[in-house]
Amino acid sequence: MEAFLPAIVAGVLVTMIMIKQIKAVTNRLDSSSYATGEIYSKFASLIQEIVREIKYEIDPEKEVKNPRFILTKESSVDEALEKLSDMIRTLVFFETMNAKRKPPKEVEGDLFALLESLDIFLTTKIENGEVLADEIREKLSSAFSDLKN
Repeated sequence: MEAFLPAIVAGVLVTMIMIKQIKAVTNRLDSSSYATGEIYSKFASLIQEIVREIKYEIDPEKEVKNPRFILTKESSVDEALEKLSDMIRTLVFFETMNAKRKPPKEVEGDLFALLESLDIFLTTKIENGEVLADEIREKLSSAFSDLKN
């Protein structure tokens, strides 16, 4: 029994050190994923502002002088407004919950899918949509770079 006492003490000490190290690593991971979640949350907010602007400008009930976003003649106003409303709802949820709880790769995938949907909407439903989509891509790319730094 006395021969095992030093081994037991050493085992307890090693276990305590390992627990302390694991907590330190876990805390660093939590804080970095929280920071990443904050970046994605802010980015979702920026996208939401753009989608709200588009929705406001294409809404026939709003009087906008010199709108940049004009629906093509083939596009249905109701369908376009509904699509943009869905995007806004997704972004609001994303901003408040998703970006803070999901792993970064999954968040990036979700954001990419939403941005791709917005890009398709602009290029198919908005007059001069290719140019406007390029402008928005540039703006969002720059904003995301600023958020990451």
